[in-house]
Amino acid sequence: MSLYLGIIAPGEGRNVGYAPPGAGGLAQEARLLAGRSFSIAGRDGFVEGQGAWIDRSDLPDERRLDITVGYAPSARWLLLGQAYAGWTAAEPAWTKVEASAVRRSGDWSLQAGWRVSVAGRAGPVESGPVLGLWRRF
Repeated sequence: MSLYLGIIAPGEGRNVGYAPPGAGGLAQEARLLAGRSFSIAGRDGFVEGQGAWIDRSDLPDERRLDITVGYAPSARWLLLGQAYAGWTAAEPAWTKVEASAVRRSGDWSLQAGWRVSVAGRAGPVESGPVLGLWRRF
């Protein structure tokens, strides 16, 4: 279990999907993270959850809940299922789910999957591919 405290600086690249770029001022975030590993048929897996409160200046405060489940059916593959939910004191709310596979090759891994909005109001609707390149240090 861990606690993250952070400051979010205003700017064009903000992660507020329901407001135009650059909207809002300084924000503070408090996030509680907890996870647990497990083994099925001798292979490793994990479940992880995060709950966050984001106090935004000039925009509605946010609450977020993120959950990830991962399972490695082999030494080179990791399967991920993820859900992201958020809501504000105003109208915007969203729930997105994502499924992906990660293929490891040495210090590098390639992730490919799909993310889709499954519920929400007054926010962006998403449906599309997820691609990631990971490097192990």
